Amino acid sequence: MPPTLEDLERELADLRRKVTDLERSDLLGPDVASDAAAAGLLGTLLENVPDYVYFKDAERRFVCVSRSFERLFHRAAADIVGLRDEDVFPPEIATETAADDRLVIEHAETFVNKLEGGEVEGGRQHWVLSTKLPWRDAAGRVRGLFGISREITEIKLLQDALAHSERRYRGVVEAQSDFIVRWRPDGTRTFVNRAYCEYFGVSPDEALGTSVWHAVPRKDRDIVSKHIASLTSERPAISGEHRVTRRDGRSAWYQWSLLGFFDSAGRLVELQAVGRDVSERKEGEVRQALLASELDHRVKNALATVLSLADETLEHSRSLGEFQAAFRGRLGAMSQAHEVLARGRWTAAEISDVVRVVVGPAASGVQRRIDASGEPARLAARSVQAFALVLNELVTNARKHGALSVPDGHVELRWARASDGRLHLTWRETGGPQVSAPGSHGLGLALVRELVDRELGGSWEDSFEASGFRCTLALPLALGMQGTYEAAARPGAATPPGAAAKVPLGLRILLVEDDVLQARLLLRVLSRQGCDVVGPAPSVADALQLVATGGFDVAILDVDLRGETSARVAEALARRGIPFVVMSGYGGSGAREPAYEGHPRLAKPVDPVALLAALGKFVRR
Repeated sequence: MPPTLEDLERELADLRRKVTDLERSDLLGPDVASDAAAAGLLGTLLENVPDYVYFKDAERRFVCVSRSFERLFHRAAADIVGLRDEDVFPPEIATETAADDRLVIEHAETFVNKLEGGEVEGGRQHWVLSTKLPWRDAAGRVRGLFGISREITEIKLLQDALAHSERRYRGVVEAQSDFIVRWRPDGTRTFVNRAYCEYFGVSPDEALGTSVWHAVPRKDRDIVSKHIASLTSERPAISGEHRVTRRDGRSAWYQWSLLGFFDSAGRLVELQAVGRDVSERKEGEVRQALLASELDHRVKNALATVLSLADETLEHSRSLGEFQAAFRGRLGAMSQAHEVLARGRWTAAEISDVVRVVVGPAASGVQRRIDASGEPARLAARSVQAFALVLNELVTNARKHGALSVPDGHVELRWARASDGRLHLTWRETGGPQVSAPGSHGLGLALVRELVDRELGGSWEDSFEASGFRCTLALPLALGMQGTYEAAARPGAATPPGAAAKVPLGLRILLVEDDVLQARLLLRVLSRQGCDVVGPAPSVADALQLVATGGFDVAILDVDLRGETSARVAEALARRGIPFVVMSGYGGSGAREPAYEGHPRLAKPVDPVALLAALGKFVRR
């Protein structure tokens, strides 16, 4: 039979009485003293321990509880003894504790620090860590159980609040499109959000515990290190930008706000960066700078072209009126081509658009007698103005000498892709006066030939038939409309390598320039000064070939040759000890490569006086 509460109380009372009697008689023996001490300790424990201590019999009834147990339920021990858990706790708690009690009593199992609890009376939360052990008699039989429960309600509520706060924090952090990463001063990542992982192509497991520096290219690590070194407990935040390397090897720009966390001694213990990709903005800034530079280049080149065109037209005009008409027509063609390019954002232009805007105004009143049509084809930006000038010269020639000079004349312009991959354009005049091949070409056809050959990278064939003038142009359709060019002599142009020299100043000059009109202007300026010119070379390959041939004293180099710099030509000249003058439409920024250092530089449009002054330094006295 398990002991009853009365049995335990009688035993405790008997022990206390014996201890008291023996204390009074000073006859305390060792065995009795041990029993008294045990009883005293047990009583002290039950009275003072803050944990909930209790004994239950084999029927799971409380037989003894500590004072703290009484305070928990606001009941005296006498009102608790004899009750079971289901008489004290809510059903959901009692069901679980009763199952554990049976395992202890029936199977002698042990529970240590098991979390128990939930809602109790009044909706209060009550949580304990419960330890339950079998209670055995002297023979080793299980007579019930002994339990100790430690109050952790406040801790549990704080943990729940912390977990809730963490879930809210992580929800906010994970929903961010910005990249968030935390790391220790040694670079070890301690936290990353989903946006960071997606951006850098890593999983949280791959990121955590590894170095944050893996994502920073070596050339930018000094920037970040200096920012980190500048952090203090008084000024723990800073912002900046640097490049990052993504998992696929792509480089990107990253803008971040950096925050340092310091301990009470002012030591940096952790860092956090919140960042975003700003590659598009950085690329836009680069594009803007390039566009500004390109605009500067185009404006200066356009001015140089206008000056060249004016000088060229004036030289071949017999009167001011003739000059005015010819120059105005050529300048108008350039202006119309510019408008077409502007609408296409200076990337390319449809040939039909160029034909429409150039042929219409140039033909002025006879456009109904110009039948122009062809399949869709695009010209690269660099070729549009040259093509517009070609059309203008053809229309002007037809008005002055050909089919458009008489009322019944007619012009047919057709273009189509040919089997050789090029675009073939045919200009055919009919109904005009009888024509024959001229003894020498005037400016118009001479200019057209050079524009087609050098600027457009194409070929030109013409015939003067009894029925009228006819010509065919074959133009490449590759992006950029760039062909290969041969540096050869042109009628009225430069002297080819090896030709007899007639240089009163003692200078033979290599001219490297891809713009036909500007090259012709420079040729006239230099020829008037008695210089012998080799070239002009319109490409790097042509220029290098002429440098290898030699036979000149000084060179004039345009920096930009159809998108490629002439730096290799400058290096080749330097190896041979040949001085040179640099020309650039990009102003001071266009000739920054080391190959140009130490050589005279001229901005386009080139002032002839400044050019001759620069060349004068190389004249042999």
